[in-house]
Amino acid sequence: MLLRLMKYNVTLKYKAGREMFVPDTLSRAALPRQSPASDDWEAQVHLVVSSLPISDEKMKVFQQVTAEDPTLQTLKKQIQVGWPDKKSDVPDCIRPYSGFQDELSEANGLLFKGEQIIVPRMLQKEMLQKLHQGHLGRDKCLAAARDVLFWPGMSSQIIDTVAKCGICNQHQHSQQKEPMISHDIPTLPWEKIGADLFHFGGKNYLLLVDYYSKYFEINLLPAVKAADVILHMKSQFARHGIPKDIVSDNGPQFSCEDFAAFAKSWGFKHTTTSPRYSQSNGMVERAVQTIKSLLKKAQASGQDPYMALLQYRNTPFPDSPSPAQLLMNRRLRTILPATDTYLRPSVPDHEQVSDMLDKRQQGQQKQY
Repeated sequence: MLLRLMKYNVTLKYKAGREMFVPDTLSRAALPRQSPASDDWEAQVHLVVSSLPISDEKMKVFQQVTAEDPTLQTLKKQIQVGWPDKKSDVPDCIRPYSGFQDELSEANGLLFKGEQIIVPRMLQKEMLQKLHQGHLGRDKCLAAARDVLFWPGMSSQIIDTVAKCGICNQHQHSQQKEPMISHDIPTLPWEKIGADLFHFGGKNYLLLVDYYSKYFEINLLPAVKAADVILHMKSQFARHGIPKDIVSDNGPQFSCEDFAAFAKSWGFKHTTTSPRYSQSNGMVERAVQTIKSLLKKAQASGQDPYMALLQYRNTPFPDSPSPAQLLMNRRLRTILPATDTYLRPSVPDHEQVSDMLDKRQQGQQKQY
């Protein structure tokens, strides 16, 4: 009946029983039952069978193996005689099919669930191998199978086959990254500082970058000793003030007793990042990348590197004022022409800046 109705677009409308005179009369005087075989029935069966994406040779194999499969032959006989009212009366071997008995049909020696061909047990292993022949993932194999094939437990067998495939396991993607855990956004300039040492052009430098304004300071180190690092930090703190928190790696210059004593005497908190995980101080790593890029370009073009640093500090971000404005509340004078009004100090809206920093951080977390 379902096959016959496929060629119609049915519209159902409610009508009270007392108004349905003709259907009621016909139901009380039904004609003798006739064979369902008809031209329409044969046409629909032929359409389903001919639309299967398998060759004629493979069709014959399916027909032959289906005829030799005792479970499918029992299922075929049950489809022809009809299903019992009680599930307990269904033979055990075909009980897994009883949940969708209305979708089952038989045509040309093949059994179908809707438009999916039911695969005999002897061919199931072969079908699993063909489904996973291109080593597609679990979802792709499931989608390909559900389009044309069916047997009880097919989905779980496909999932198990893909999970146990050695080639797929060897070339699978690495585990999903953990969500980014960002630093707390400071509320004041020079409140939280990232510190690191970097090497460029055969020389060593100390980098300090402000988490709020992204303003950075660099100092050439005569030697990579804790005493030199502490000396240059004191020079910067005397210029910009003492921060509340300094974030650095676990390098010997920062993890020694001298630096701990310096932090205690100058009254700031020293936080170290996870060993071998530079991403935890991503602000400094990004600043090092920016500084090296500026210095390389200045070196290649023969320009003054200090001018490049000045220009960077004075250039506004796309969504916020420049690092100099955020740190010093003023623009810096450069070789570009500027009026007194342009250089006059003005305090940025720090609440708006904090909202901008929070929005930028959320975007970075989403992209990560």
